[in-house]
Amino acid sequence: MPLQLRRAELADVNQLTDVFFSGFRKDAVMARCFPEKPSVRQCWIDGLKRDLADPAVHLVAVVDTDLEGSPIIAYANWVAPRTATATAAAAATTDQGQQNPPMYPEDGDDLALAAFFFPHLKGHRERKMAGRTCWYLAALVCHEEHQGRGAGGILMRYGVGAADAMQADIYVEASPPDVPVYKKFGFRDIGRVVVLDGMFTELFMLREYNEGSS
Repeated sequence: MPLQLRRAELADVNQLTDVFFSGFRKDAVMARCFPEKPSVRQCWIDGLKRDLADPAVHLVAVVDTDLEGSPIIAYANWVAPRTATATAAAAATTDQGQQNPPMYPEDGDDLALAAFFFPHLKGHRERKMAGRTCWYLAALVCHEEHQGRGAGGILMRYGVGAADAMQADIYVEASPPDVPVYKKFGFRDIGRVVVLDGMFTELFMLREYNEGSS
């Protein structure tokens, strides 16, 4: 199989960032809030470095071994339920003065949209995950030249398997084109937010653990 799954490493941050900008280039919200320019790129790289230092975060990548150098073509950011130990370890690895890292870059192209959208998603996520043993799929993105090859399914099976092993639920925010994939893995729609004068909808989806499906 030319597509292989592996854990991402610090040396991968530039490749991961290339995949991010390619995969979200046509996403109306992300393209406005995370435009492809050097300062925003550095913001994303800084976030990836924090994630790689966080023991609760599983940054996993799909590489194509048929291509020279086995480049990363897709990746996912799976966040496991945080134990007290993991929370303390994450705080210990966070840079001084960055206990609450920014949710979006300050030099995006639509700060008003970002200032509403990302805090709204965070608030809804915290309410719906409260009281649950719950994984969070923070990102799943595939390079636009490699979409439709099955990388997304590989990344989904990793997270679903990890969550099922813990008998845990999974929460994700999804744009409409991704909804059929999530429904295939047992997610259901539990809410949504509409922005850009009705042009963009983000769905909130939950997959509840079901012993019979694991």
